[in-house]
Amino acid sequence: SDIYWKIGLGLHDVDTSIRSLMRNVPGFSMGGASQFLDIGYLAHLQDPANFTIELLQTTFERNQRVRRELIKKSIGEGAAYPLAQELDVVVGQITTRITDAKASVKFYREVLGMKLLSIQPVKQYGFVLYFLAFTDESPPNPEDLYAVENREWCWQRP
Repeated sequence: SDIYWKIGLGLHDVDTSIRSLMRNVPGFSMGGASQFLDIGYLAHLQDPANFTIELLQTTFERNQRVRRELIKKSIGEGAAYPLAQELDVVVGQITTRITDAKASVKFYREVLGMKLLSIQPVKQYGFVLYFLAFTDESPPNPEDLYAVENREWCWQRP
């Protein structure tokens, strides 16, 4: 089918969240996370209807210093929460498959009023990721929406 969608949850520590889910949710299991190219550190699980939920870490795996700072701010009583994070869990993305990127980006920008924040070609797999949001903020490198430094910044937006 040509129809595809998923949601992505932004988390500060995907590995800890996976361990917490497996420990706290009876019968739950899933694979581990990995760094996907220079896109993000992530893992996937399926809901009961077999739709994909992506757990996307707000930092690349190698960015431990920033991750530790974010975790300190958001852990709260973490052990009581299945995702091991009390605060700052956000639906960070909704992914859809499009056939006309130019028309789709124009629609989201001009009709819905969203701002284009990052463009991420994934040549190995034959697709391009476009990240748009309702925001007045600008990415760290607004002159180059293809810049890698814009990616972690996107994942850290509330």
